[in-house]
Amino acid sequence: LNRSPLNDEESQAVRNGDILVGMTKDAVLRSWGRPARVDVAGNPLYENERWVYEQHGRLHFVYFEQGRVEGWSKSNY
Repeated sequence: LNRSPLNDEESQAVRNGDILVGMTKDAVLRSWGRPARVDVAGNPLYENERWVYEQHGRLHFVYFEQGRVEGWSKSNY
């Protein structure tokens, strides 16, 4: 992935370990690290993906549309 420059809001989110709607995959990697799993929906060229993280006994899902964060959710195992 390309190391793209972050805007001020994204830089602050990464420093705080947060993510924001509209963030790139690179920004999420900087903030949360590598996901445990990546699920691809449809044609991989569209970059519609769900990244799965495991933290503190919970699953965290980050949803990407066209390579940018569209939203996220958390659930218990």
